[in-house]
Amino acid sequence: MKTLFCVLLTLLNVVSLQAQKPTITTFAPASGAVGTSVTISGIYFDAMPIQNTVYFGATRAAVTAASTTSLTVTVPAGATFQPITVLNLTTGLTGSSAKPFNVTYAGGSIAASSFETKVDFAASTEALNMAMGDLDGDGKSDLVTVNFSANTMSVLRNTATVGSINTGSFAEKVDYSTNTNPRGLAIGDIDGDGKPEVVVTNFNSNNLSVYRNTSTIGTISFATKIDFTTGTGPRSVNIADFDVDGKPELAIAHSGNVMSVLRNTSTYGSISFEARVDFALTPGNSSNYIGSGDFDGDGKLDIVVCNNGLSNISVFKNTSTPGTINTNSFAAKVDFAVGALPFGFSIGDIDGDNKIDIAAANFTGNSMSILRNTITNGTIDANSFAAKFDIATGTACSATNLADIDGDGKLDLLSVNLGTNSVSIYRNTATIGDINSNSFAAKVDFTTATGPRYVCIGDLDGDNRPDLSVTTETSNVVSVLRYAFSVASVPTGTSNPTICAGSTASLSATCNVGTPNWYNFYTNAFLSAGSPYITPVLSTPIPTIYKVRCEQGASVSSFVNVFVLVNPIPNALNVTANGPTTICSGGSVTLNSNIGNNNALNFVKTSSQYVTVPHSTSFNFGTAFMMEAWVNYSGVNSTILDKGNYSHLWSLNANGNANKMGFFTLSTGTWVYSTGSVPENTWTHVAISFDNGTLTFYINGVSSGVHTGVTIAQDNQPLNIGRQQPTFCACNHFNGAMDELRIWNYARAEGEMLYWLNQSVPIGIYGLVAYYKFDEGTGTTTADATGNGNNGTLVNNPTWQVPTTSPVNAVLWSNGATTPSIVATTAGTYSATLTNVYGCPNPSSIVVSAGSNAAAVNLASPADDYATGAILKTASSMNGKITATNKVTGTANVNYRAKSIELTNGFRADNGAVFSAAVGGCN
Repeated sequence: MKTLFCVLLTLLNVVSLQAQKPTITTFAPASGAVGTSVTISGIYFDAMPIQNTVYFGATRAAVTAASTTSLTVTVPAGATFQPITVLNLTTGLTGSSAKPFNVTYAGGSIAASSFETKVDFAASTEALNMAMGDLDGDGKSDLVTVNFSANTMSVLRNTATVGSINTGSFAEKVDYSTNTNPRGLAIGDIDGDGKPEVVVTNFNSNNLSVYRNTSTIGTISFATKIDFTTGTGPRSVNIADFDVDGKPELAIAHSGNVMSVLRNTSTYGSISFEARVDFALTPGNSSNYIGSGDFDGDGKLDIVVCNNGLSNISVFKNTSTPGTINTNSFAAKVDFAVGALPFGFSIGDIDGDNKIDIAAANFTGNSMSILRNTITNGTIDANSFAAKFDIATGTACSATNLADIDGDGKLDLLSVNLGTNSVSIYRNTATIGDINSNSFAAKVDFTTATGPRYVCIGDLDGDNRPDLSVTTETSNVVSVLRYAFSVASVPTGTSNPTICAGSTASLSATCNVGTPNWYNFYTNAFLSAGSPYITPVLSTPIPTIYKVRCEQGASVSSFVNVFVLVNPIPNALNVTANGPTTICSGGSVTLNSNIGNNNALNFVKTSSQYVTVPHSTSFNFGTAFMMEAWVNYSGVNSTILDKGNYSHLWSLNANGNANKMGFFTLSTGTWVYSTGSVPENTWTHVAISFDNGTLTFYINGVSSGVHTGVTIAQDNQPLNIGRQQPTFCACNHFNGAMDELRIWNYARAEGEMLYWLNQSVPIGIYGLVAYYKFDEGTGTTTADATGNGNNGTLVNNPTWQVPTTSPVNAVLWSNGATTPSIVATTAGTYSATLTNVYGCPNPSSIVVSAGSNAAAVNLASPADDYATGAILKTASSMNGKITATNKVTGTANVNYRAKSIELTNGFRADNGAVFSAAVGGCN
């Protein structure tokens, strides 16, 4: 066993060494609203969508299609302005995009009313830093703070509902112990399991702690923290894959004279790092913030360190090779001047020239310094950034951030002003290639709690708009400011209706803001405004997709897809009449549907009743078959069908097996069972499908257990319906009624079975080997309706159930009758409706008319006497009555034609009188 373990471990190591990290080359579009479909191109993705975990910054995106070189994903609510990451769960390796995806919104602006009044949530003492991420995988961004004086990390789980931030929008904080004076904080998936870890630097413990994420949806939890040694006074940490091996490293800024990188050697579920590698900073410095970005466009992430003691930032060009972090992995730093006492910075393409720039927060300078990226040759040197451009802020600017607040596709600039207890937003008005005094509109201020220190930006309430979360070092709270601009809300109240073919569907949606507008899912063609939307008549029995979004002027929400399931209708009945459909008062006509008899066969177990069918080669199925029947049995083990010497045995097992279906083969000597039970004393459709070793049970058309590795044998023995073959046990006879037993020589699709579930199958349909309708009603044989000659002989007198109450071919007449035929005695339209398992009806009708009574004709003497000529006398087109008292003499030839003729006293016919009684009509 030990040897085997070593071999397996060696193989795993080989696979790990050969695995390639996902690489994102492009994604399109580069920006868009929440709900936008984005195509990510690259290599080393997994071909199965479920094996790729994609994050748009803080929240996870749905992967709708995948190949090894392309992923199709949907921009999630809560997406933040950070690179797209792709984790291949098969290899456990991660790749990220060179640039973030920019979430846009229609109809936005930046004004004093753009954010609601802050809502405060308790943190702990001196909350210096914060990070945002979906820790429990519920699609909502949670918040984490580090509390310098409390030696804790606080986690606030997001419980917000769409369109609202209130005191109940976050669960009460949960504190986790840290080491001494936690200061730096970052969130990212370290071990490649698809769950983001939390990393904390401990300033006075000279180490960092990794909290491995063990959360489940709705519950946030961590394994015991793991500590790693750093340099003196670690202040900030950045998570990024610097050596391009698919595993993110940790970069640390210290209060000393070095920046350090810890190479990630973690595996799934296990956190580990190599010893740190230090890179020199200027002596006498106090670096307090670290970040990364590909400034020179070579596909490797460079490192930026903020030096607040020297009023500059240092940029380290990444020169690493895959799988290695050593002293040669980064070139010597290059310094760039910013304002006085920089506390931090943010990175992003501010002027839209596809190069990432830097915006630094200057604490005592009360300003932000913007360094525009001017790199053209792939080299980072003193000329790589233009001279700083300063923007005035509030007092004591402690942090800055970049995000598209107004949804116009440009990154707006934010400053956190510790001295004025505010956050300021500067709307971006820059043009490509230049950053100057015209690049930003005048700032708009928003009040926070006292002592704001850091800001996170992301959609917290699921309305697809960015909210602000601000830590405070003196108020010990997190202030959340919800974006309040009136924008179209995401539709709610949508449903996915099910209809029958030939009908319309009523689609509904509700908008808190805006009007629901409906579109064709495939062509994006506008269909209708408002709710409900009544679809056209849908005739094709397939799912039909529409999409709806809320719109208010230029403001639109993301789309919500609405599916209409269109079910088939059964074949129409052929309604005929046994005779004329015009009836007279007191008359009648028999109306027939074309379903014929609807009988069943009843078995009594104690009388050992069954049906035997001679062997036929058509019953040697090979690798696939389906058998189905309607049964109404009672509480004993009941065999439905057995072929020969247990080649295959299909039964209902009431004794000890909870009324489950069972299937047995002698070749294996084992039973397999359905997961669900077949109810007693009620008509139930049961079926089994066999396809290349896989056996599936069905109850009323729904799958109820799948078993693999099943085998069947072939023999030349009879087929028994209602008992086991007597070779071993002439027993377990069926007890109850059976109807519509069908045997197929292939594994029919579920949809095929459902369509014909409660109606007769047409003769000649493909694959039907034997078909027992049990409609004879008399006699000792039952016919194979296919014409294949697999007729059965009744043994020990099973009785015919005439008529049955089986739901097969259940006809409902418009007068409430459920028999195959009815007698109509009054005029009107009579319809017979057949309804299938989907609940879809198909009526057929016939009109019965009432005949009218004709007027009587009275022939009296002498006016109506005839002596010569050929004369025809009729009563209202042969439908009435003639009463004759006249005389026919001489050579006259008179034809009296009517339904009835009465010759009264005085009538005389000497020559040539003819009497004709017509059929039909009323009198």
